[in-house]
Amino acid sequence: MCRTTLIVTLLLSILTPLSHVSAEPLRGDKEAIALAERMLQTLGGKAEWAGGRTISVELTGYYAREQEPWREIFWMDLEAPRGRFELKGGAVDRVIAWTTDGGWELDGGTLETFSSDRHAFEIEYWKRQPVVIFHRLARGVPATRVEKGDNEFRFDVFDAESGTLLAQFAVNMKGEPIKWGSSIGEQEFEHFFGPLQSYGGLHMPKWGGSISAVWRYEHIDVALTTSPPSVSFEPPSERGTKASPE
Repeated sequence: MCRTTLIVTLLLSILTPLSHVSAEPLRGDKEAIALAERMLQTLGGKAEWAGGRTISVELTGYYAREQEPWREIFWMDLEAPRGRFELKGGAVDRVIAWTTDGGWELDGGTLETFSSDRHAFEIEYWKRQPVVIFHRLARGVPATRVEKGDNEFRFDVFDAESGTLLAQFAVNMKGEPIKWGSSIGEQEFEHFFGPLQSYGGLHMPKWGGSISAVWRYEHIDVALTTSPPSVSFEPPSERGTKASPE
């Protein structure tokens, strides 16, 4: 699993008001629903997140093992598992893209297709992405259920069909998100969010990072639109392609 794709977890966005978008009532216990709805309100409101389809983000990423920061631009579909990430700066020159059919990574001119394990990981990680979950919560997706966490400021998000715990959120007194956590198999992820800042119609964390201190980020520009992603998810060329080891 490539760590550079994990920086995407602290995704933040903007969107023009979409009050006409219909949403179903959120499912779960009353206390958890109240926390989730309060969080969505601090992030810009249900209508904004329910109506969004594609999020695009430009950020500066800092990794503990890299001497220079890099600029990253990514696009992610909030309704179907697919994304494209472009990273450049210092020794990094990389493009990563994937859909439900497969994925690839272009690193320094070398094109490599995803192994089945890497592809399965990206699909599972997409389900747990904070912005994807914000969208699910706002839409009241039937397969989404929330339950109160281990204290009054935490709540858990489940896939109601499989019973899988997708994510855990911690919020402050205002309802602003301050922490996200999830896991896939034995891999665990915990990220923290900084103070909120205005990005168009939304108020989102200006910066964040991993609890393990492996990386952090600062957002430059963010946008949330109602249309499917306009970028290509196809590899630039099949020449020189190699498959990742399973």
